Amino acid sequence: MHTPLLFLALPVAATLLGGLLAIRFRRFRPQLVAVGAGLLLGAAFLDLLPEAISLGTDNGLSASDVLGLTLLFFLA
Repeated sequence: MHTPLLFLALPVAATLLGGLLAIRFRRFRPQLVAVGAGLLLGAAFLDLLPEAISLGTDNGLSASDVLGLTLLFFLA
């Protein structure tokens, strides 16, 4: 019973803490926004990576090939 409430409370607390940090450290607001955007993109990337490996394996590529191509295009 308490576990779903905990899973609801953690994102709320993290968002509240991030907002309070942005208010408290106005000087570092651009860096805080950049870190938030980077974390969001990283989470989306890590969420999609297993599906990309699965699709690559279905098309004859190994997991290391998919990861290497991902790294190459990320750096490009």
